Amino acid sequence: MKRILFCLVVLASIQRGQAQDTIVNGTRYPRPVIFTAQEDHDNMMRQLGITELRPGPSGDANAPNHANYDETKANPCPMLPDALTLKDGQKVTTAGIWWTQRRPEIVGDLEREVYGRMPAHTPGVTWTVKVTDHELVGFMPVIAKELVGHVDNSDYPLIDVNIKMTVVVPANAKGPVPVLMMFGRPELPAPAQPSPEEMEKLNSVFKEMMIKADPSVKEIFDKYPAYSPVTRLPAPNFFAPRPAELPPTEQLIRAGWGYATIDPNSIQADNGDGLTKGIIGLVNKGQPRKPEDWGALRAWAWGAARGLDYLETDPAVDARKVGIEGVSRYGKAALVTLAFEPRFAVGLIGSSGKGGATLLRRNYGEAVESLTGGEYYWMAGNFLRYGAAAAGFGSKTGCDLDVDSHELIALCAPRLTFISYGIPEKGDAHWLDHEGSYRATIAAGAVFKLLGAGDLGVSNDYMKEKMPPVDSGLLGGVLAWRQHDGGHTDAPNFKYFIPWASKSLGDENAKGLKDYYKDYFPIGVAVAPRDLHGDEAGLILQQFNSLTPENAMKMGPIHPQENVYNWADADSIVAFAQRHHLRVRGHNLCWHNQAPRWMFKDSAGNTVSKEVLLRRLKDHITTVVSRYKGKLYAWDVVNEAIADDSAHVMRPSLWYRICAEEFIEKAFEWAHAADPKAVLFYNDYNTENPAKREKIYTMLKKLLAKGVPINGIGLQAHWSISTPTREELEKSIRLFSSLGLQVQITELDISVYPGHQGGQIVTGNGGNGVDSGFTPEMEQKQLDQYKMAFEVFRKYRKKITGVTFWNVSDRYSWLDRRGRKNYPLLFDKDLQPKKAYDAVVNF
Repeated sequence: MKRILFCLVVLASIQRGQAQDTIVNGTRYPRPVIFTAQEDHDNMMRQLGITELRPGPSGDANAPNHANYDETKANPCPMLPDALTLKDGQKVTTAGIWWTQRRPEIVGDLEREVYGRMPAHTPGVTWTVKVTDHELVGFMPVIAKELVGHVDNSDYPLIDVNIKMTVVVPANAKGPVPVLMMFGRPELPAPAQPSPEEMEKLNSVFKEMMIKADPSVKEIFDKYPAYSPVTRLPAPNFFAPRPAELPPTEQLIRAGWGYATIDPNSIQADNGDGLTKGIIGLVNKGQPRKPEDWGALRAWAWGAARGLDYLETDPAVDARKVGIEGVSRYGKAALVTLAFEPRFAVGLIGSSGKGGATLLRRNYGEAVESLTGGEYYWMAGNFLRYGAAAAGFGSKTGCDLDVDSHELIALCAPRLTFISYGIPEKGDAHWLDHEGSYRATIAAGAVFKLLGAGDLGVSNDYMKEKMPPVDSGLLGGVLAWRQHDGGHTDAPNFKYFIPWASKSLGDENAKGLKDYYKDYFPIGVAVAPRDLHGDEAGLILQQFNSLTPENAMKMGPIHPQENVYNWADADSIVAFAQRHHLRVRGHNLCWHNQAPRWMFKDSAGNTVSKEVLLRRLKDHITTVVSRYKGKLYAWDVVNEAIADDSAHVMRPSLWYRICAEEFIEKAFEWAHAADPKAVLFYNDYNTENPAKREKIYTMLKKLLAKGVPINGIGLQAHWSISTPTREELEKSIRLFSSLGLQVQITELDISVYPGHQGGQIVTGNGGNGVDSGFTPEMEQKQLDQYKMAFEVFRKYRKKITGVTFWNVSDRYSWLDRRGRKNYPLLFDKDLQPKKAYDAVVNF
């Protein structure tokens, strides 16, 4: 009978919550469901088949259901899921297995069971700067901005979401600064005030307006002639005694950091009746959540990521050094943000408790039942199952979880992660289970170690390690722990966090190729859209300052049919580059390979005339270059037009057979017309081969004499451990630069197999698809060849204007498709620098 009544109540609440559709501008939208928190909670229980939940414990030690604070009863299931064991039982022994197999497993478990999945598509956010003000933080001049991020609600205009954020940076910074984003209430630190003269004018006008609106007010002003309705805020008192410990914001500004404050409630309400509103309600079109949908913690993390999108566009911010911070429930959100958004470089996680750094399976203070009851909306709907006392599936507890908070912390590796707590005596209550967080941090350290980052500096035995004394932090690694002697705040730890983070962010190990060669030439890399996420994206941002689309802008992929263009992949690469202030080289506009068949054939399948082919080429070049005008600084216009063999000068491609050499001239002319500021390159391989080098030189000299707008020569540099020699490389650079052309190394990799890689002639070991491994002999020969090449590049720094690697790491190389696994780059399959890297940067 109770179950029947329960179902009737739920059904009635759903009927009450739903209403007729609403029409906006002629489009019909479902009206938002209006639930109380209890109704929403009941609805999720019904979806999950739960009829009874265990009540959460009370924080009152005298209550019958008081929380457990007996450590001997705190570990009903002491063994944690092993962060370094795959679901099939295989041990994770390399960074590659972690990134490609184990980490995705943990992400899947946390999304499905704990925090919920983000929608596959979330709406865009348009940021508007409402106020830019010159203010003071303490005695320090700052530039403060008040911003609003409007979430695109065109798919469901019945819900409006506007994210509130402030950004404050030092006014006297000489360059972009690190920024700590904090969850909280955004406020301008000290809004600038009008002068006394300006205040007098404002009051005069304001009095006139009030009297005009209500003449009786004049009697009041006559009675109090000295009264001013508009008054200034109190001015800062520079003679007031300074606090013993400066506020965190002032500490940040004094240390050369900026800070941002983002309002979680402007993203998603901190309550259950808000789940059909905010960003969660917007993407669900006002309807209740499904069990795997995201909760408020994940929504707040999404909002922080959108705030980071803005910071990536602010020239005053070093977007590679943005951190996330929060305390209590916002400490949970900060940890979730750092775990799931790899662009954040550092996190300060304050007093986060259950749902944050504390182990869920522990029975100490706050319990899983606390989160399946009152604060259920922080979590995925599925999480309620672990508080179930009676359900169609039986009952579950935190011990039934296949994942726990140590694995959430592990997702932050190898980025800077500072776990902070206070003490119960000052208000950071036992409820938070400091011991449970310390055990989780200890266990997570094994993943930090695997990835080559320092953990807490103790063993990873979470059953035996003891918490260090209060005010004795473990700050020697990338993972840090410190329990201060204050209350429910992380403010006392800022004076430790800032130098710890600053040292690591500015560490020599954080430097990339682009930093070592900043006084020589840009260092670029060829990328695909798959490279712009996760750990590879982090490596790109650390090491390179220029991108080349590997395939996305080639004629076949971008223009597969005469009237069809595929812009998505190319646009995503250009957008990523713009967000991160990277240069882009376009590659390429005209090539015999990866050219679509339709370009050369008419509707009957016959070869087109020269006039038709040139018209099609012009349309292609004009359309593509115009789309990216001002966004790309250079183009490989014509690729590989010269023959390798001695019987031909020009490659007998369809371009040449139909148009002769005219297609080369026209391609450069049309590219220049579409973007006069772009630097235009002819690009080819085997440019160190004397015979081919001479043919390329002769062609370029003739074209330049005719006034063809060629600005540079691209040496593809698909080399091997045996070629080229230093002498031939230097000859090529000198010869081509004598024409007044820029020289760029456009597609650099050094195969570990001897042969002429540019011509795709690979010899040795049979090419039978067998991976013979990266042997010490290969390693040394590759090191020597890279060292020689960069010595030459540095020698001709005034002639070379860019060096671009072809692919990011040995995890994937186009050479792998030539018959077997190759190892041609400076980073191995685990994205770690090889010995050749040291040879390139140590000079």
